[in-house]
Amino acid sequence: MMCLGLIIRYNNFQRASIINTSNAAVGNLLDRVSNTSDYFALKIVNDSLVAENAKLIELLKGVQGKIDNNTIAEITRKVNLPKIDSLRQLEYSYIGARVINNTVNKVHNYLTLNKGTAHGIRHDMGVVGPQGVVGIVKDVSENFATVISLLHKSTKINARIDRSQFSGSLGWNTLDPRYAMLEDIPKHARVYVGDTIVTGGGSDFFPAKVALGVIEAWNSPTGNDFYDIKVRLATDFYNISYVYVVDYNKKKELKNLENRSTAN
Repeated sequence: MMCLGLIIRYNNFQRASIINTSNAAVGNLLDRVSNTSDYFALKIVNDSLVAENAKLIELLKGVQGKIDNNTIAEITRKVNLPKIDSLRQLEYSYIGARVINNTVNKVHNYLTLNKGTAHGIRHDMGVVGPQGVVGIVKDVSENFATVISLLHKSTKINARIDRSQFSGSLGWNTLDPRYAMLEDIPKHARVYVGDTIVTGGGSDFFPAKVALGVIEAWNSPTGNDFYDIKVRLATDFYNISYVYVVDYNKKKELKNLENRSTAN
């Protein structure tokens, strides 16, 4: 045992090999445990899928063979799916994955997914669920990925009040998995309880108008130019089974352009 410890400590290659093997073993174990849990939760998942399919069928009845961009936008809005921007060239594509581990009661919470690089998932991809934003991919192996949850002290999401279009930043510092705080909304903005908060679209993590939550309460502190706004999160982090990993198809082009600009 002492020899093994010395090998791991002083040999970088052996240490990396052992850690990667350990991570794969833990991932496989979580996957098996999740499979068992999914069996018992199957009825709930099926009920949710049936309800969403019913909404789609109801909307598609009026299409009558012609689907344009406006129709697609209406369908995705009503069933809380990520926005589809074009019929000819999708700006975003989505990789479905199953959540095999999830924490909600820590200061820094993470999720583990059963998909990795072999399925097209990369570092810094956004993750959304049927209800709204979930988090951002942190680390990826061949068959698994870890996600920095929205319930993480360092997570900041570019957010917008859907009605008024005022932009701010959504962060989690309430230690309650149901709520987050919307910051940087100026006091000259009109804020109402019940206002919908969505992604602003100013990043390559998420499309615009993905649900974040609704305003639960707000106050106007003295000596501050901004509101304190409490947001009830759209995603129920106690109950996440499946997610979509967001692939921004123009990310490489955008980064290349930005790199050229900063180099000069």
